[in-house]
Amino acid sequence: MPLINIAISLSILATIFFIAADTLSSLAARWGRMDESYSHGFLVVGIVCYLIYLQKDKLKSYTARPDILSALVLFLAVLFFGACKQLGINVLQEMLLPPIIWLSFVSIFGREFGKVILVPSLFFYFAIPFWDYLAYPLQLITVWVNELLLNIFSINAIIEGVFVTLPNIGVFEVAQGCSGLRYLIVGLTIASLFSILNLSRWKNRIVFILFAITFSLAANWIRVFIIIYVGHETNMTSSLIDDHDFFGWVVFAVSLVPVFVFAHYLQRAEEGEGVDTSSDMSHCDVQSESATQSKTLVTTLGVIILCLALPSTLTTVSANTEELPKLKLSNNLTDWKKLAVNVGVSNFSKIKGYSHSLKSSFYNSEQNIVMLNMYLFPHQSPGNELIQYSNHAIDTNKWNITSVNKVEIASLPFSMSQVVSRDGGQYIIVYSYYVSGNFWRDRIKAKLGGLRGFLNERHDGSLILLSSACDGDCEKAERNLTQFLNKNINTIYSAIDHTVLAN
Repeated sequence: MPLINIAISLSILATIFFIAADTLSSLAARWGRMDESYSHGFLVVGIVCYLIYLQKDKLKSYTARPDILSALVLFLAVLFFGACKQLGINVLQEMLLPPIIWLSFVSIFGREFGKVILVPSLFFYFAIPFWDYLAYPLQLITVWVNELLLNIFSINAIIEGVFVTLPNIGVFEVAQGCSGLRYLIVGLTIASLFSILNLSRWKNRIVFILFAITFSLAANWIRVFIIIYVGHETNMTSSLIDDHDFFGWVVFAVSLVPVFVFAHYLQRAEEGEGVDTSSDMSHCDVQSESATQSKTLVTTLGVIILCLALPSTLTTVSANTEELPKLKLSNNLTDWKKLAVNVGVSNFSKIKGYSHSLKSSFYNSEQNIVMLNMYLFPHQSPGNELIQYSNHAIDTNKWNITSVNKVEIASLPFSMSQVVSRDGGQYIIVYSYYVSGNFWRDRIKAKLGGLRGFLNERHDGSLILLSSACDGDCEKAERNLTQFLNKNINTIYSAIDHTVLAN
């Protein structure tokens, strides 16, 4: 590729990095978390670069061929990107990055150039976290499959939502990490790369990818069933119950064996039919042009940079840096009074990224004690979100969940759980997510409920969790928590509203 084209490409990429620095930083941080579903992100970037490198002979012949329509679409895409940035819709910002990058190059090098880099540009989507919205359906499918397997093996279990209860043994939560999302994305990435490089018929590519999806999901279903089965047989004492990530990847690796046996069969079949299986992602003819005059190049590049930068400046507003007031409650809540020193356990949750928190113990005239924990995210942003992979209302590394119930308290949805600590302490916990002014008991619905914030201009999220010890009398603990919430829930969420809405 001529040096002038390299200079143009670097200028475009530098401008994109400038306008999308926060989004790219958020993506890189997500890729850097090795325990999440997108730890392969940097590898995907490397694959994209490799796929583009394979097309170097075609790309080096192109010169600037400005496309006005693509430039107009680019302008609108970046304008939408800037609007999403102000609204805090991080996932849409991330999803817009590949088309913005693609349109930038098409606008200056033409549509034929765009055909050559289309597949590598689309490959970026394997590293963008919009796949998270598949987690909940995958969780439910995993539970359904395991319910069938448990019936086949005559294991008594009670299924409620994503919780699998083994009576008198314990409760398994098929959490987001157990949905199979990680295996699905990695399996799709591997299968797509193989099909691009080694298969030419689109029918074979689609069949192979569907085959890989099936085995990737099946690996997770088998993994979850084995964990539940081991928990049943060992009365929850096996180390596999607490540490099963490595075991999951072993099962996934084994599941890839039949996938690549099938891939080899398809490749041999194409070779037997005389089909060229060498890499050819574009199948388009390269049309060379004479070198474009420097003045035209500079003008065109300037227009493209304006298309990238101007919409972002139009949607930029100054951030409100005014410090919000502290989250606080009165010392007296109806007939419940605050203890000077907190009593009981307060480490039920695993939450990070919050800016406000409150932990207080209250007692009534009968000397019943409840513990209130609140975690507040006044304006959720990437890495500082209430509902994210690493945040959990109940930290299952410290607590065993023995029962889960959906309850309505003060006409609001709560989840009530009985938990036991590793040292034998027993508690009743009730919690709910308060997101954008609405209550949700389910974390996925709470995440989606944040969309209402675009109507009421609230992008806050809070976890409200109460606990009461129930050694020997859990019904009494449930009554205490229900009574406390019935009388004081309005005061509790009013305190959150006061903090969030303060100007």
